[in-house]
Formats: sequence, C-alpha cells, structure tokens
Amino acid sequence: MGGDLIITGGMPLNGTVHIPAAKNSVLPLLAAALLCNGTVRFLQVPHLADVDTSVELLQGAGCTARWQGSDITVQGVPSTCRFPALRRWACTAGRRGQG
Repeated sequence: MGGDLIITGGMPLNGTVHIPAAKNSVLPLLAAALLCNGTVRFLQVPHLADVDTSVELLQGAGCTARWQGSDITVQGVPSTCRFPALRRWACTAGRRGQG
C-alpha cells in the first residue's frame, strides 16, 4: 500500500488501519538496543532475512536477542556510552515498541 488515499462521499469515516512495521525502521532500532542496559521489546517485527541477520549480530555482540512470536526481545550488555543523550534516545525509542 502506498501513495495517497482520496476519500469522496458524504459519510463520516471510522475504523482502523493496520500499518505493518518496516524493515528500514526496525534495523536501526535493533542496533540502538546495543546502547540499552535493560530489556527492549520490539513488537510485530517483520520476519525477514535482514532482521534475522541483525539478531545474530546482536547475539555476537554479547546481547541476548530472540524472537518471541512476531516480537523480538533484546537484553543489552552493560557498557559505557560516551554519548548519554544518544543512549536515552535509543532506549526510549525501543521501549515505545517501534519496529
């Protein structure tokens, strides 16, 4: 689904639209999970080869990263980050479940 939606008619709209997660937003957020000391859970992640590779890279970096259904849980390793503002942003974005 892409582009614009043009709605015409005299009836009010109601309902919901499911917007699936995109690989291009999930991959950087998975990498940002490295900066978090706590557990970060990403909801409804597309199960793609690139995402699987990112999970393997996180595991190789010492994180606990695993699929739980369509979600991914990442437990980072305690580390020293020289950019505290970046750490706060990365951890906040991941906890919002973006991905």
